[in-house]
Amino acid sequence: MRITVAPQVQERLAANGPVVALESTVIAHGLPRPRNLEAAHAVESDIRAAGAVPATIALHDGLAIVGAGDVLLERLANEDGVAKASIRDWAKQAGPVAAVRRLELNPAGPAQNTYLNDLADLGIFSISIPAEAGGAGGTVTDLAAALEQLTIALVPGPVTPNVLAGLLLTAAGSPLLPALAAGQATAAVGLTAGTLTGTRAADGTL
Repeated sequence: MRITVAPQVQERLAANGPVVALESTVIAHGLPRPRNLEAAHAVESDIRAAGAVPATIALHDGLAIVGAGDVLLERLANEDGVAKASIRDWAKQAGPVAAVRRLELNPAGPAQNTYLNDLADLGIFSISIPAEAGGAGGTVTDLAAALEQLTIALVPGPVTPNVLAGLLLTAAGSPLLPALAAGQATAAVGLTAGTLTGTRAADGTL
């Protein structure tokens, strides 16, 4: 993969000055809009005020950018396809069909899931949980796009049970929501026929 370093970052490194590397995951799918872009700008401003140069690292058109500018930051924060692409790229390497079939046919039962932390880092469990409860406050569209990519790749893991539990616990105002959103807890829901209905609110949430 080709790497492009922004001029201001190159200049500061050449002068042996301080540079602070920042990851862009929280911008793309870690915080809800517009908090994601606001947080990115605030962190970069604090770093500049301390005398260092911020260097947000992001992928763009096949390039690894070290020192993303305002235009790229806005794209990461606001384009729906960015989060979807991140999940798709992870799912391709995490959920090959052969690996899933091995889990399915294992006579000892399914292997311990090793994807929980990755799924949490991608923000999957936090999508449908409100921001005030530690989630991303996403919409039905956000949730559908994420689940679509995981389903295509047959990624194993407690995704559907956690997401469904998150929706129900949100309605109940449960204190377990922050842990569920962060992937620090898993949950499941027991249902009988005809007992669960959902209503889409005007803001796109369930």
